[in-house]
Amino acid sequence: INHIQKIELTYFPTRAELNRYRCRLYVHNRKRIEFFNRTYKGIMDFEDTSEAYKAFIMSLHEIIAQQNPACVFFAGVSHVSYWINVGCLGFVLFVLILALVFFITLGILWLTFIKVLILLYYLPYAVKWIRRNVPKKYSPDRIPTEVLPA
Repeated sequence: INHIQKIELTYFPTRAELNRYRCRLYVHNRKRIEFFNRTYKGIMDFEDTSEAYKAFIMSLHEIIAQQNPACVFFAGVSHVSYWINVGCLGFVLFVLILALVFFITLGILWLTFIKVLILLYYLPYAVKWIRRNVPKKYSPDRIPTEVLPA
């Protein structure tokens, strides 16, 4: 417990797991330990362990706050990672809009329709990631709900 320097909570979805959260523990020897609210069982097969994950996170914060007041509590991703991801999302949206205009001018409407469907499917998850992973420090008694499973 005393070797933990920083706890980092993140909303961490993948294409296969859209409701995935990560906890990273940074220790003195520059190593990090990470775990998730999902357990891998097989290809595209994950077990939801959100209740146990959330209970463990709450207990961990309580113990760390009592025994290691120097520990830093951080929600979201680093500032650099956040802005790189926001920039990449903006660039992808710009290129996708250009592609849509290009396909419409060529008269390839079926391809335009497919691209719009893909955009409509993934855009809400991208916006959710941006909203939940804003970098910020927090106190251990006020864990941000956006980086914990519901």
